[in-house]
Amino acid sequence: MDTVSLVTELISRAQESGASDIHIDPAAHAVEIRVRVDGALRTSGSIPRERHAALIAHLKILASLRTDEHAAPQDGRFTFEAGTLPPLEVRISVMPTYYGENAVLRLFPFSTKALTLASLGMRREHARTVADAIARPHGLLLIAGPTGSGKTTTLYTLMEMLSAAAERPRMLVSIEDPVERPLAGVRQISAGVRDLSFARGLRAILRQDPDVIMVGEIRDTETAQLAVQAALTGHLVLSTLHALDIPAIVPRLTALGVDPYLAASTLRIALSERLVRTACDGCSSVRELTAAQLRSLSQLSESQVPLPIAHRIGSGCGSCDGTGYRGRTGVFDVAVGDGRPSKGELAFLERPSRLPRESVRKVAEGSTTCEEALRIGYA
Repeated sequence: MDTVSLVTELISRAQESGASDIHIDPAAHAVEIRVRVDGALRTSGSIPRERHAALIAHLKILASLRTDEHAAPQDGRFTFEAGTLPPLEVRISVMPTYYGENAVLRLFPFSTKALTLASLGMRREHARTVADAIARPHGLLLIAGPTGSGKTTTLYTLMEMLSAAAERPRMLVSIEDPVERPLAGVRQISAGVRDLSFARGLRAILRQDPDVIMVGEIRDTETAQLAVQAALTGHLVLSTLHALDIPAIVPRLTALGVDPYLAASTLRIALSERLVRTACDGCSSVRELTAAQLRSLSQLSESQVPLPIAHRIGSGCGSCDGTGYRGRTGVFDVAVGDGRPSKGELAFLERPSRLPRESVRKVAEGSTTCEEALRIGYA
């Protein structure tokens, strides 16, 4: 098999399995191929060591990267189409390692179907609360969660909702690193191009008369302070933050140099989320929960959510590659602030995270298994 065919097969097989990422990891005697499916990394196979250089070179050509550069990281993207499979946008990151260049390919399907908060897994009451919040003319909306928890997808869904709100047209601008996919009706700016940082780009955006500003991630002091100032001066600002849950948001902003009083004044709504795997439709069945499982779920629910007596769980089949899971859904915690600071903190941020009890709710409604709820609840 030639190199072109090898790349086509690697990406096609990953796409068919529903993978979000492909890892090409050179080792001492072979090149390991791993894929991430529903958040879990699996070994997909390996290729001979002598094929590594040609494979990386071809991926670089596809992504318009420098083929003569082997000692520095590079990032790029390309469109992949093969046979009857739907086209993909592939984002590639190449990094030099001890045994050669490692490549990670992120796979993004081209989709014309607009996502909704309900399709992400958000409860109806929470979705209404969020929709009301983004209809306001100004304030700060933050989505908290660790890497891989679905924050960017939720952020894009909110921007699509704002863009589609024809009854109140607004000027929408985003700055991202990188731009994940095009958003209709949004001026999207890519940070990192010619030393354009989030902070520098945000300052430029504020001179462009925007109504809504999306910042891909608040990751430094200057960006955090500018985002808060933008929300204070009449803009609606949406962003993500690496914080474990809602109670951790204000402390995280404070650590980034934002005055707690200002954080409390601008933060209108906060979300935190996780992704849980869903049982495979091809092999799942309803099974009663054991006494030990019920005790564990009871501790998570805090008597606020009715305990389920059974859950759907898969036994493993060809469709789910023997895992019993196929696909993921979101678990959300949502809290609203009134903009009236008290001792520099919002009262709702002092409450415990409600993600554990929301994970129990997902089991009760048949969306996920007890094991997945416990994984989220005790993380």
